[in-house]
Amino acid sequence: IAQFVSTLQSHLVYRVIEPAWKTMLSEMMVAKDVDGLLEAHNIALKTIAKGTFNDRKKRSTSGSSNSGEIKASLNAALSAGMDVNVPVDELFVIVDECVSSHHKYFAQVKESERVGIWNSSNDRPSLPRISDETLEDIKRSVVRLYGIFSRHRDMFYSNLPSATREN
Repeated sequence: IAQFVSTLQSHLVYRVIEPAWKTMLSEMMVAKDVDGLLEAHNIALKTIAKGTFNDRKKRSTSGSSNSGEIKASLNAALSAGMDVNVPVDELFVIVDECVSSHHKYFAQVKESERVGIWNSSNDRPSLPRISDETLEDIKRSVVRLYGIFSRHRDMFYSNLPSATREN
């Protein structure tokens, strides 16, 4: 997911925003009045909107995707990537309970050493057990979400070259 986001960021910065910015600056240098400045700015904004798949126009070249399809696959891929947090959060809660239980036990050990009585309570912490069913549920969730992410990522990548050629 991080590689996908990095590729997307690179595309937006180096293939969309930076060229639009350079063009706008060069157009502003030759503008003769405020209207010329505003026109250069508007063209840059339209170019950026088109490159970030936020334009409303459909692409008419045969076989190419419209920006709505590209944007939809991008949104679906990013949503699936974000949904991975759910099973990861479940696993975090379980691990956090284990760590908290260990800290509590070691605090009791230190207290018993301070008082001079070695482990008088003999209360060993009962560690939360991660059931096989819980691990299987988390695994199924992650596999399902990664499948959704992969499918939409691949759709986005396959549509991106056609959009880039037209840009």
